[in-house]
Amino acid sequence: MEKLNLIYSKFNGMDLIEASGEIDVYNSFEFKKIVEDLIDTGSRQIIIDLEKVHYVDSSGLGALINQRTKMQKAGGDLFLVKISDQIRSVLELTKMTVFFKIFKNREELMNLQAAS
Repeated sequence: MEKLNLIYSKFNGMDLIEASGEIDVYNSFEFKKIVEDLIDTGSRQIIIDLEKVHYVDSSGLGALINQRTKMQKAGGDLFLVKISDQIRSVLELTKMTVFFKIFKNREELMNLQAAS
């Protein structure tokens, strides 16, 4: 078990959470808490940078799904950027690549938003 580290900042007016380590049964509640706090304080666009997350189990996947659903109900959205091959594999196996908005990097997300 590796510790989950979450760093919060702003990126182009959006809330950014940079995660590293593992999102699993032992620490998925930490991830859920930070996202819920952002939603409760009015955040409507959250970027989750997963470049340094090398492992996600079913609890971690559940936390990601749960938080995107909560964000959608609040009228916002949650975006995933820089996902690792392991996380992409989990999302593909569970057919969640159609549920999440996934971007190669933050710039790709910004370019898409600027175009719409």
